[in-house]
Amino acid sequence: MGKHALLLAVALLLVSLTGGCGDGPSILQRPFARGAAGPSPTRQWTFMVYMDADGDLEEAGILNMNQMESVGSTDQVSIVVQFDRTPGFDPSNDDWTEARRYLITRDDDPEHISSPVLENLGEVDMGQPETLREFIAWAAARFPAERLVLVVWNHGAGWRTRAAAGTRGIIFDDTSDSFLTMAAFNQGLDAPSVSLDLIAMDASLMAMLEVAYEVRLRADYLAFSEESPPARGYPYDRILARLVAAPTIGAEELGRIFVEEFVAAYPGQAVTQSLVRTARLEELAGRVAALAVALQDVLPARQAALDQARADSQGYASRDYHDLFDFTARVQAAISDPEVQAAAAAVLTGIPAASGGPVVAEAHGPVGVENSHGLSIFLPEPGQSLAGYANLAFSQDFPQWHALLRQWLDGE
Repeated sequence: MGKHALLLAVALLLVSLTGGCGDGPSILQRPFARGAAGPSPTRQWTFMVYMDADGDLEEAGILNMNQMESVGSTDQVSIVVQFDRTPGFDPSNDDWTEARRYLITRDDDPEHISSPVLENLGEVDMGQPETLREFIAWAAARFPAERLVLVVWNHGAGWRTRAAAGTRGIIFDDTSDSFLTMAAFNQGLDAPSVSLDLIAMDASLMAMLEVAYEVRLRADYLAFSEESPPARGYPYDRILARLVAAPTIGAEELGRIFVEEFVAAYPGQAVTQSLVRTARLEELAGRVAALAVALQDVLPARQAALDQARADSQGYASRDYHDLFDFTARVQAAISDPEVQAAAAAVLTGIPAASGGPVVAEAHGPVGVENSHGLSIFLPEPGQSLAGYANLAFSQDFPQWHALLRQWLDGE
């Protein structure tokens, strides 16, 4: 992906960020209509941020907006944000509570948002797939570019649905009391005629095989975290400064910048970030399914060894999420059965890009997450619910892992 000119419906004449020639209206004033063919894009990137600060992360949203403004859009990079706020958390910047769309422009004020408001949407439910899909379509049409990156910004809980107490998928809109399940998230990313080059998830616990597989058709690359990151999230000033300095970089290069700058922004902390090439996920999923079959064949005889591998493997803020590579390596070390050995070896070589796997880049802090390798997987303990897991695309296409979990938890 990367060439969007023939795909996007545009009714704008391309002009600079400061307006068009002569007395005509600027790009900030012109209406646009869907369905009209437009000229080839002149900018390299449109950097879209779907910022649901309708909850306890509102203060972090204000901070991140100001980080973006410290860089600002250029003639080669447009930074566009849909920013939804909430009452009761951060009274700054006029304490408005609706959703607004911004074109981010540069300023030197670290506390006040000065970028122009393109649209005031009123109160919207950011936890609905239609809201996400409409924003993607709008931003891609209004600011056509050679490449598109979407950042989804809010809380995250991996693959989980609300059926699991205290957990839910991604994008929690507190005013509307809603969220996106994995299926709804995938639907929301499916904007007609829009091809995303990179999706970055500024949210907790999203770097899971199950999550990546669910949205694998929506972008070439995914950047996300196995662990729950600090509330400040991505260092947008550092990421965008590197992008505007080298706007012709591709999606993989930008994804690597997300990985590098995120971990560098939190020295000594338990943070993780990884970049995944989606085209390679199906092969890895098949290898994980084969490992599941091999492990089923050694249960219940090797139940204790499996329990220990799960307990010792790298875990995260959700106790049921464990690093896939670390768990598999511990299984390989503990279970000598030839089929398990072969299947585990296939998974281990199927994760890093160096041996053909999807994990292109991975970085992590030095304490608490040192055995992270880029993708986690669901490994519930006895008594934990499997509700909703069968509905995931990963479980639908490769039911073997779900079958292993059922057998394992039942002690059979």
